[in-house]
Amino acid sequence: MEQFLKKSSLNYHNVIVRQDDLFVDFKSVTSLVGERWIDNFVINFFLHKFIAVDSEQQKVKTIASLPSEAFHWIENKQSNVESMLRANVDNAHHIQFLLLPIHMSGCHWGLACIDFVNFVLWFDDGMGWDPPANLSSVVKSIVKTLGSIYLDAGHFDFENWNENTLRPKRFGMPQQQTMSNEGSGAVELV
Repeated sequence: MEQFLKKSSLNYHNVIVRQDDLFVDFKSVTSLVGERWIDNFVINFFLHKFIAVDSEQQKVKTIASLPSEAFHWIENKQSNVESMLRANVDNAHHIQFLLLPIHMSGCHWGLACIDFVNFVLWFDDGMGWDPPANLSSVVKSIVKTLGSIYLDAGHFDFENWNENTLRPKRFGMPQQQTMSNEGSGAVELV
């Protein structure tokens, strides 16, 4: 990466990598510290690419992801949840997992995974931070909205969820030693 950056023009708008309508440009990597700090564009690109590769291997899309800003949009009621879910959860009858990246305290990334097969809310962040206090309420809003959009997809039925299933469980993301390893846990996990 270092050699690539040294040989390239440092125009912030130069695209480094592209997948469909998502891309990472030089602006996304200007804040790299120890090649670990990543921004929301990198998170969105990485999740999109991960899902594309998984869908190709599985022959059907079983994982969906919301944009890295979605948690805060839902939390602050800044976005129409139904529109966002319709735009990001296609092939709903086959979706088993919904990934929700969470930018925590403005300096750290966590990842929630809503498991519609086992009705489990997973969360981890690599540093052992507590999940956001309102994670369960945001997930409750997502699940209820999915259930109202896709009435015939039983795995979105909110009746399958309760206080226990909405309590986040750790999924074992590789542990980071310091904040300078930001993002490495998510990359190592996949």
